[in-house]
Amino acid sequence: MIDIVFNPKWFNGIDSIFEGISVIVCILIASYSLKLYKFNKNKNFKDFSIAFFILAAAFIFKILTNITVYYNVLNTYNIGLLSFTISSIKSSAIFYNSGYLLYRWLTLLGLYIFITIKDQKGTNSLFIIYLITIVSIFSTWSYYLFHITTLLFSGYITWLYFKDYRKNCELCDKKTNIKYPLFAFLIITLSNILFIFINLNGYIYVIAEYAQLIGFIILLYAFIRVIKYGKKKK
Repeated sequence: MIDIVFNPKWFNGIDSIFEGISVIVCILIASYSLKLYKFNKNKNFKDFSIAFFILAAAFIFKILTNITVYYNVLNTYNIGLLSFTISSIKSSAIFYNSGYLLYRWLTLLGLYIFITIKDQKGTNSLFIIYLITIVSIFSTWSYYLFHITTLLFSGYITWLYFKDYRKNCELCDKKTNIKYPLFAFLIITLSNILFIFINLNGYIYVIAEYAQLIGFIILLYAFIRVIKYGKKKK
């Protein structure tokens, strides 16, 4: 059985456009971080690059999975023959579960890499990767488990950025740069809270997708500011 999240019909496909924008944002930031790493060999830039490339791949898997699900649902209603409808759903279930497994595993892995960048003390990497894998597998059948875990990860990242913000609050320039990723991850955390409650109303899913998009747009804005600051220093 496919665990499909039903959202307003008019929003079908629009969420994939939003996530496509997030893919572009992640690839831009990852590419620039990789460029910075090649320039000064700072390991944090390499890790940022890996994390954003992983998140981009996660969103790509989600987009491909959603497109397939929407396509099969339309076929189900338009063909009208029971045998064909059942066949369509069964073939979709395999792709849906495997696609969302990859999406969820990569999302959690990407967020974990952010945590290791901000918190060098971190838990044993092999244990965390094992935990992420288990959560991803079981979240194929438990939507809430995935988003609760994502909420905890993104919430912890927000807390780490908040600590940096407070620590450097006396340095105006640094404070200005830090606050944008802080706001971005705060909004992404709020979007994950909303994703947990979408069974109450389909429009909560729409609001959650908008919030997630805004979070990534703020990350893009922070990325553009870093580029401009780098050019001024030159």
